Amino acid sequence: MNLKKYLILLLFVSTFFTLSFQKMSFSSDTELKLDKEYYPSLLKDIKSAKKSIFCVIYLIKVNFKSENDPVRILLDALINAKKRGVEVTVIADHNTTFWEKNERLESKSDAALAYLKKNGINVNLDPIDIITHNKVVVIDEKIVHLGSSNWTYSALSFNHEANLRCVNVKMAQELRKKLKQIKVKAYDATNK
Repeated sequence: MNLKKYLILLLFVSTFFTLSFQKMSFSSDTELKLDKEYYPSLLKDIKSAKKSIFCVIYLIKVNFKSENDPVRILLDALINAKKRGVEVTVIADHNTTFWEKNERLESKSDAALAYLKKNGINVNLDPIDIITHNKVVVIDEKIVHLGSSNWTYSALSFNHEANLRCVNVKMAQELRKKLKQIKVKAYDATNK
């Protein structure tokens, strides 16, 4: 087979599998959210939350200069949920320089966490010596968003990401129970 025919076949096969994978349904209550599909799905669920939102996120990097920054929109949706009476908890990674064991907190998530805290959100940090690399949001103890997306402009706008949205009470409750076991300390913008 010559190179041109091989490349055409490769393109066809990769396109077929990509399209098939995107339409794949794991069960009636689980949806695959690839790339940009995660953000609108998560935002919709946060906006419709009735009782609780429990987030464990490795990295939250916001751009307050842009009102259209998807991270800022998610943060504002959390704050609005809190104002509606929804219990909102965020656990973030300490974001230390993990290749060096030291006590220095990097500022990657600091602006977002300070903003949430200032607006009454229960914000916590994990232990400094453990990396909490989760990207999990549990809503109303029945909806779970779980996957690779950090809350950054690039992850929510153009990166290749893979996430699942599951409506499963047992999974949501088990995840929340497990994640609540993370030893945390309250976030303090002045004394991290």
